[in-house]
Amino acid sequence: DPALPHLHRDAAALGALPIAGAGAVLLVALGLALASESSAWWHGGWLVAMTGLLLAGWRAAGRAAGLEAPAGPAELPTPLAHGPAGRLAAGGLVAYHLVALLAWQLPVAPGLPSRAEIRRLVTPWVELSFTRHLWSMFGPNGPQANRGVRTTIVDRAGQIHDLRTELQRPENLRRPYLRHDRSRKVDEALGGYRTWIGPWHARYLCRRWAMDHGGEPPAEVRLERVVAPFPPLEPLDASAWFWAHAKVTPLGRMRCAAEPFAQLAPEVRARHGLPPAADGELRYAWPKPKPPDPLEPLWVVLALALGAATLRWSRRSGA
Repeated sequence: DPALPHLHRDAAALGALPIAGAGAVLLVALGLALASESSAWWHGGWLVAMTGLLLAGWRAAGRAAGLEAPAGPAELPTPLAHGPAGRLAAGGLVAYHLVALLAWQLPVAPGLPSRAEIRRLVTPWVELSFTRHLWSMFGPNGPQANRGVRTTIVDRAGQIHDLRTELQRPENLRRPYLRHDRSRKVDEALGGYRTWIGPWHARYLCRRWAMDHGGEPPAEVRLERVVAPFPPLEPLDASAWFWAHAKVTPLGRMRCAAEPFAQLAPEVRARHGLPPAADGELRYAWPKPKPPDPLEPLWVVLALALGAATLRWSRRSGA
């Protein structure tokens, strides 16, 4: 609109060659990062690519500024809301974010042996942008069978106690079920695709049993998955069908005396009036701190310098 000359921006655009060159630099950086198992190549490749695009954009904007301004509204180039510096900054941010999301969402497949290493490269940005999601969040798969978790406690006397935690037990099939408590949610997660929480759940069961039995922990906790196909669409006893066709697979066994964090903490014992733990009874296993990357501060400084250069260009060009 000729009436709004202060909003008119040039139509300077990056050529295909700089964009292709930046893509080639990123591919080489990715290959070097995977080969050396160092993220320095990945971060350095992005800084080199963005620096090259910044220089190419600055030259393209200079050439566009030297052209004669169009005379009428019909001959105006495509009006853009931001100048070349703003367009490059926004485009670079969107490109980096899209690449990070695509790398994070790589499926588990035999043809992607480096999936874990690629995800490790983009994890800092995914964590910073709060976009750590999975495909299952947007397209969840419905259940394909009835599942349950069997929880068995073996006390120190060798007696076996079945906690009857399977969802198909009559006492667990209340209708309507208006309140989804935490224990039921944990059992459903264990019976599904989050079996990695099994050891932590078993540690909790060790501590809970000790709290309810005078501070004496059990000898062992056993977790098993119980799976049965859906019953046919005909009148029958669904519970009887489940137990007749159920298959049991082990999820894990835990010795409460030897497992870290499977014993009651001293402050918990004191709070509930339980006798103190014997010497050497408590087990701890703290994760080893990851050695810091000596180049990590450098990437932040260089990224800030690149952003400052883009901002200065934007201010000088009025974009």
